[in-house]
Amino acid sequence: MGLLQNFSKPRGFFGRVISLLMNYGEHAKLGRWGMSFVELPIQADILDLGCGGGGNLERWLERYPDAHVSGIDHSPVSVSIAEGWNEKAISQDRCEVILSGVNKLPFRNESFDAISSFESIYFWKNMDKALAEAYRVLKPGGVLLLAVTHDKESKCCSMTKKIHGARLYDEAELKAYLENAGFLKFRYIRAKKKSWRIALCRKGIPVEL
Repeated sequence: MGLLQNFSKPRGFFGRVISLLMNYGEHAKLGRWGMSFVELPIQADILDLGCGGGGNLERWLERYPDAHVSGIDHSPVSVSIAEGWNEKAISQDRCEVILSGVNKLPFRNESFDAISSFESIYFWKNMDKALAEAYRVLKPGGVLLLAVTHDKESKCCSMTKKIHGARLYDEAELKAYLENAGFLKFRYIRAKKKSWRIALCRKGIPVEL
């Protein structure tokens, strides 16, 4: 496997390094920026899809100390890193990390107040199935947050374009996928000085975002 493919599914030594690096730098800044657009109940149940090294699980817990945060990732290496990163919260039953893909989530219907994904949708092989599952496990009125450092319209040169199987989306494509999954509200936000993008949508109840 090439080094860049470790961004899609971290493996081995370099996978561990990349999983840890996800907890810092631009990925961490993107996480904080994206979360700033979401207001949740104090005791929210939150799910992060493709949680990587677990840094954004920690950031959700910092924003909502009484919340319960779950993370899934299809990489055993990332799951191990995320568990170590959030060891205290896991021991307090405030956090869990599960080895799973996005096309069949191991949760009951209407389990979460919010679902997030940070720089993960590039690697989802079936967007329709993944979003259908996100819709299923969200509570009515729940928020879905999809955040990326760049989209198809970005002018910057990105490593993501060089990763086999990675896909970039534009606003219209994401909106179409989300509407097809059943989401009624959609908001696409572009950062002012960066190529960052977030898509926000809500399940079922037409409440402004």
